[in-house]
Amino acid sequence: MHKMQRLLLVLLVGTVSAQVISYPKAYNNSNIVQAGPAPFTASDLAGTCKPLPAPYAGQICRLTDPATKTAKTSWTAGVEQASVTNQNGTLIALTTMGSFTYIYSFNPATMKILGGGSVICAGSLVWDVTKAERAHCFQQNSYAAGNLGKADGKTVYALDFAKASLACGKSNCYSPDNPVWTKEWDLATCPLAGSGTPKWAGMFTIGANDEDLLLAINWDKGGQNTGHLFFDWKLRNSAHKCTTYDTQGNGISPLWYTDATPHVVTNYFTGAPLQATWFIHEARTIGLWAFSIGFAGVCNGADCGKGDGPIVINATTHSAYGLNNQAKPTGGHNTNTATQFINADAGAVYKRFLATPTTIVKACTADLSGEDIHFSGDLRNDTSPVLATTGKVQTATWTKPYMNEIIGCDLNSGIVYRFSPTWSSGPLASNFNDEYGMTTFSQQRDVAFLTSDMLCGLDSACRSDIFAIKLQPSSTNIVTKVLHAIGRFLHITKA
Repeated sequence: MHKMQRLLLVLLVGTVSAQVISYPKAYNNSNIVQAGPAPFTASDLAGTCKPLPAPYAGQICRLTDPATKTAKTSWTAGVEQASVTNQNGTLIALTTMGSFTYIYSFNPATMKILGGGSVICAGSLVWDVTKAERAHCFQQNSYAAGNLGKADGKTVYALDFAKASLACGKSNCYSPDNPVWTKEWDLATCPLAGSGTPKWAGMFTIGANDEDLLLAINWDKGGQNTGHLFFDWKLRNSAHKCTTYDTQGNGISPLWYTDATPHVVTNYFTGAPLQATWFIHEARTIGLWAFSIGFAGVCNGADCGKGDGPIVINATTHSAYGLNNQAKPTGGHNTNTATQFINADAGAVYKRFLATPTTIVKACTADLSGEDIHFSGDLRNDTSPVLATTGKVQTATWTKPYMNEIIGCDLNSGIVYRFSPTWSSGPLASNFNDEYGMTTFSQQRDVAFLTSDMLCGLDSACRSDIFAIKLQPSSTNIVTKVLHAIGRFLHITKA
């Protein structure tokens, strides 16, 4: 690599770590806004872009249609905190409702798909947050693992796309159809791992700086709220690669393992054994902290508290606490920034630092009664706005703001940004993600990827497709500019 290339990459890393996003062009009035007619119908093909209706800014583009794979397939861009694009926004992972994820080239400037679709991850997929060329796939049993043959259903693979560090051009992108597959994490190496194919696996998440991968897996039964094991795999140097957490533990306290020796999970504040056992609804990591969530009624013990706040685990000390025992409110859906826990409750968005959870601050006010909200926080810092989608009811005549919208909460100023309606048909929708207008975001947090049936206007069965919406960050995201400049430079000088 040339000296100038190395210098540019060092400058890029500094730029990414210092990145703070704002949305000065987004609508932020608290007026009641009617969604109006859906902008897309069945006759609008993928690649079509249309302006968003006033008062929203920008445009919305259709990414999938019946020709993308099959006419009967509905699509989703995923749920909640999972990122749909790679680190520089030039690869995108789109998922069918049958849980098959396909990798495409994506141009974040034009918001169009330009190729790919042959690579399939039939399990869960997450992108690296520091390396644009890498994804991680927990591939289901017997599905192809690229150059390695068939997957065994117990292995996480790294997928490397050789040219993904080069920025996507205005008309052409590299093809993502031939990544190199590498066996990265054999679940059998983890303490307490079961044999055979798992019955259920939860959400696959990655730490903020690619510290770790985390999976909740169940070999005994099937479905959420029945399993009791989740596994934390260290991607960086560590004396122990895999840590296993058993949420049922010894019947009184959860246990953690790095080998066959059980250790009691202690109370983060007192040092005494944690008095809580539960079955897993979900588990996720943000690096230093991990979370295991169980609904009320599936957690037992004095440290469970009341409600559905998660058990928060420090991944370094293996100590934990029940968040809802520290300060109310903890209900509703939640997300994280680098060091904070964010949740919505009773018409407001709250934030607190995980190390000192008794101090809780109201960040934004928004009356969301009758609606669900699904969040996505920026794991790189605590200052970027938290992005979210509201939904559940059918688009109709609204009596309050923020209904069925893609919104953001500025955690410092309290401004509520409003980016677009979802045009979800609510209870008429054909799937959960469409009913709630589930939206995920690029890692640069400048493009939203909306799952919508456009008021059931895409076909008679209310199929859902994916739509991209530019969120208008200030001065066009500086990171995107630098990535494109470096990509062009590397392409010119690589010889």
